[in-house]
Amino acid sequence: MTDEHARRIGVVHTAIGQIQRQLRHTPFSGILHLDELPEVHDPKLLAVVNEEHIAAYKKIIHDSLAAAVDSRANLVFLHLPVPHPIGIYNRDTGAFDSTGARDYFDNVTLADHALGEIRRAMEAAGLWDRSAVLVTADHPLRVELWATEPGWSPMSARSTGNRSHPLVPFLWKAPGQTTAAAYDGAFNTVMTDRLMLAYLRGEAAGPLGVVRWLEANRNSVPVE
Repeated sequence: MTDEHARRIGVVHTAIGQIQRQLRHTPFSGILHLDELPEVHDPKLLAVVNEEHIAAYKKIIHDSLAAAVDSRANLVFLHLPVPHPIGIYNRDTGAFDSTGARDYFDNVTLADHALGEIRRAMEAAGLWDRSAVLVTADHPLRVELWATEPGWSPMSARSTGNRSHPLVPFLWKAPGQTTAAAYDGAFNTVMTDRLMLAYLRGEAAGPLGVVRWLEANRNSVPVE
């Protein structure tokens, strides 16, 4: 089998697994016994898929670092594929791992390292203190999808209570910010674009300004 052949089979293997997981969570899955479909987890194909994920991550972080230090850019959007499982990083050794033996929290560590790389690059370019930075996620912790994945370890189950959580991280840093403020109110992250525009208009300056803006506007979009 050529590398390209193996890669294509690996992609198909991943697609089949994703379709199976989606089918299991449809309203009619019990009626059609879709929850009884066998998992498709071939170790050799999984290794091929993970090698693709590792290569993709390395390319994305490389391009992200270049974009983050481009002083010509007024707005930079970076979407990293971690901590999304399957685990591709060994948090004990600090090396990538394609075997499928790593868990979700290995990728959490990799996400932490990625943010650190981006921050250090921006600091070296003199842009960190001059920039507003938002760190968030496009979906919450989805245990109902990941608990059947290879790499969802007993430690992952214990740490999460083996249940999904509705919240996402939402960390905002203003230019020159040296103090922190926490906000515990519930709001829909669909408001992110409004918050950014408010910041650009000077309506949400500094951490307390962001907190006040969120409190005043959090009910404008229903919390899902």
